[in-house]
Parts: sequence; structure tokens; C-alpha cells
Amino acid sequence: MKKILAIMMSHALVLAFGAMAFAATEADLAELEFDPNPDYDMWTVVEFTIESIGVEDMPVTVSAKEDLSEFYLECNFYGDDQMTRTTYNKDAAEGEQFEVLEDKTGFMKGDTPTVLQMAIDQDLWVKLGAAEGATEADLPAEPEFDPNEDYAFYTVVEFSIESIGVEDMPVTVSANEDFTEFYLECNFYGDDQMTRTSYDKDAAEGEQFEVLEDKTGFMKGDTPAVLQMALDQDIWVPVA
Repeated sequence: MKKILAIMMSHALVLAFGAMAFAATEADLAELEFDPNPDYDMWTVVEFTIESIGVEDMPVTVSAKEDLSEFYLECNFYGDDQMTRTTYNKDAAEGEQFEVLEDKTGFMKGDTPTVLQMAIDQDLWVKLGAAEGATEADLPAEPEFDPNEDYAFYTVVEFSIESIGVEDMPVTVSANEDFTEFYLECNFYGDDQMTRTSYDKDAAEGEQFEVLEDKTGFMKGDTPAVLQMALDQDIWVPVA
């Protein structure tokens, strides 16, 4: 029941705010011709057709910021490799929502808004990183704790503190769809530990993580370091 409610809430948020970062994988998409841009948060592939000139199901890679405010598009069209970088304001007047900031060849500016609207309507976004199809076999260690089913992704990191002889301790980290909240579990200090933490990547250094819950009171200090390891490792497996 919790999982059904979580899915319903997620869809409600999509309708209200236009958030579209779902747990899609590369298998859900057409084969990509261009790799996604690693400077962005998620990506998709759309198949673009212009019947009047015989273009059919051309694969276009669209990378996007987490909030869908900027897109990076790549494809081969008009006989050349194309790239555009475009901002998006969903609240702007019709016809003014997309602003093409860069157009590598000068040929794609006119088609870019149509392709990007297709990507938004298609609504299949893959998180950049190993969430693109990672499995438990890709993780550095076997999880000691199952992932939290209320979250979208999980990983395992091996945490070490040489000064107290802790080496490669497996920590299960569950994350929500947009990686703004984490749920951490491990056995440390002789007890089962759990923390729930929010994350703001745009906050000042040292203020990005806020521990909201700490089951035993012992993990608050170590949690940011563990979560940063998980983000840097970037191997996220969809929670089944």
C-alpha cells in the first residue's frame, strides 16, 4: 500500500509541478546515437520525424537539468552533427517557452522546440550515472540492509575510518527520484544505524546535507561523508 501511495503522490506532483525525473532505464528508450552530456542531470532519446523531407524516427539525445530549465540536444541531421543548448520556461507565453542559446551549425534552431516538447511529452528520463541500468552486481559490496522501498534508487558504499579500525563497512543508501533525500542504513558503533537526510546541491559547502533523523544519535557526523561517497561513486540501482 505504501508503494501504491508513493506512486500516486509522484504522479500528483508531476501534474502539479511538471517534475518528470522517473526511474526509466536505457532499455525503455530508442538506441542512442550520441552519449548524454555529463554536465546535466538526466537524459532521454526521442525519435524525430519530418515526413516532408523523408526524415523518419531520427534518434535525438536530449540531456536535461533536474528541473527541466535547460536542455542539451544532439543528433545527426542535415548531413552534419547537430547540437543546441536551450532554456525552458514553462510559464512563458506559448511560442516563447524555449530559447535556443547555442546552435552549433545554425540549422537546428527552428526544429529544437518541437524536439524538446516531444521529450517533455514522452516523459522517459534516465538519471545520469549508473542508474541508467545498473544492477546489484555492479555494486562494490553486497548490501547488508535492504533498500528502503519508499525510495527510487539505492547503492552500497564501503565506508572506512582508519583511526578506529573500521574498514570497508557496507552502507546501504536509498535515494529519492531527484536525489534530494537519502535514507542510510548500516551496522556501526555496535548498533543498527539509520539516518534520513535532505540534500541541496546548490547550498554552500558544508550546508548541502541536513540530517533530519538519526536513529541512535551516533551517525549524524559521519552521514554527510558517506552520502558524498555515494554521490561520487554514482552507481544507483532502481528499487524494485
